[in-house]
Amino acid sequence: MNDVESVIRELLVQTLDLDTAPELIPPRGILNILGIDSLSAMRFLISVEGSFGIRIEDSELGLDLVDDLPALAARVAELSGERQ
Repeated sequence: MNDVESVIRELLVQTLDLDTAPELIPPRGILNILGIDSLSAMRFLISVEGSFGIRIEDSELGLDLVDDLPALAARVAELSGERQ
């Protein structure tokens, strides 16, 4: 797990007030595993955008992006110019 993904996991726990440790969140399939609905997923993505100072294009926003934390971390790193 890289630094960007670690921060994203922490944001997920904080934003959605989850009762789990960030490192215990699986990399994929979190929507079903954690019971995250679409509104909560969008709140989380808005939090990610604000925390990293990026803007994810509307065409990229979707539940698939939230459901794959490594892919989300890679896209955030790309948009923010950080190396993984």
